[in-house]
Amino acid sequence: MKTTWKKIDNDTYDVIVNEEFAGKVKTNHKWKWIIEPFFSVISEDLQDVSLEYDGHVEAGRALAGMWANKQEYNKAFVDFQNDWDEYINSSDEEYYSYLDYSADLFKP
Repeated sequence: MKTTWKKIDNDTYDVIVNEEFAGKVKTNHKWKWIIEPFFSVISEDLQDVSLEYDGHVEAGRALAGMWANKQEYNKAFVDFQNDWDEYINSSDEEYYSYLDYSADLFKP
């Protein structure tokens, strides 16, 4: 994973991870660095968004880690979705035996 920083001004850097824009790091009123992700952060990383960092590199690495976690989450979701689509589109009656049984339970 390649992380680069593009200086916008003395208080702001864009963070690019694997040639994709991930977000910004910038200073707050206490001269600490904070993260502004430009992607939806997974729940495990939400607490790290509110942390303050001592430097732009440290904050950028934290942002890059969150970005990598999101990419892994997306891959896992796509795999699950593909498996589900395969299950639904299959013509094997064994797959649908449970669904047929459950439909019988709810008939009036």
